[in-house]
Amino acid sequence: MKALENAHKAEIKELINKWNHIIMPNFENEAQILELELKKKHQTELEGFHSELEKDGEKSKVHYTSDTLNLAKKAEILGM
Repeated sequence: MKALENAHKAEIKELINKWNHIIMPNFENEAQILELELKKKHQTELEGFHSELEKDGEKSKVHYTSDTLNLAKKAEILGM
């Protein structure tokens, strides 16, 4: 029973050592790489979105309603 218990403790120590020195550092490195890739992707998408907005803004023309045009005409006539 004592030998089995000692073997179990040794296995747990080995697992903890492997976890702390191999698995976690690799995980943290992978997480940093993925985070940088995601930031680059978001930046690229944001730049594309801004350029699309600029294109759409250049193409579009403001269309005023007839009420707005009438009010502007009245203001012009009244000297405002």
